[in-house]
Amino acid sequence: MKIKVFDIAEEGMELTVSSANAQDRWFTDVVENAFEDKFPKGGSARLDLHLLRTSDNVQLSGTAEVDLKPSCDRCLEPFEQREQVPLQVNLAPRNQMHFEEGESEEGLDEDDVAFSFYKGEEIDLSEIVREMLVLDIPLRYLCSETCKGLCPRCGRNLNAGTCACGKTPVDPRFAALKNLVIKT
Repeated sequence: MKIKVFDIAEEGMELTVSSANAQDRWFTDVVENAFEDKFPKGGSARLDLHLLRTSDNVQLSGTAEVDLKPSCDRCLEPFEQREQVPLQVNLAPRNQMHFEEGESEEGLDEDDVAFSFYKGEEIDLSEIVREMLVLDIPLRYLCSETCKGLCPRCGRNLNAGTCACGKTPVDPRFAALKNLVIKT
C-alpha cells in the first residue's frame, strides 16, 4: 500500500488495517511473507498505525498484532501465539540526504535503525511493515518456557509423560568428571 506524503494531514493520519477485510489484502500478503507457514490461512492480523508529517519527514508509530500457529521448537507440537510487534520508524526523503562519496546508508549505526528513507512522493507501507515484522521474529518458538521437548532416543514428547528409555548412560570418556569436586 502506498500513501502520498502530502495526503497526510497536519494533525496526522490514523490507519487501521485487518486481515479480515478483503480491501486490506496487501497487509495479509505482507504477514504471510514475513511469517510464512507460521501464519495460518485465514489467520487474524491487525495493524494500527499513526502517521505524522512534519514538512517532508514522516513518523510512523503503532503496533501490529498477528495470531500465529507455529510448531514448538522443542516438542514439535503446534500451538497458538499472538505476536505484538511495535512499529516505530522515522522517514525522510532520500533525495535530501547527502552522503559522502563512497558512503551510503549502510554506514548508519544502531541508533539509526528506526530511521529510513522514502523515494518520490509516496511511502510504501508494505515494505516498511514487512521489515519491522521480520526484525521482530523470535529466534525460536516455544509452547511454554517449561517445555521438556522430545526424548533423544525414542522421540516421545516428554510433556506427555516419561518414556521407557530410562536415564542416558554416561559416556565413559566423561565418567571421571562425575567425581570432580569444584571448590569455590
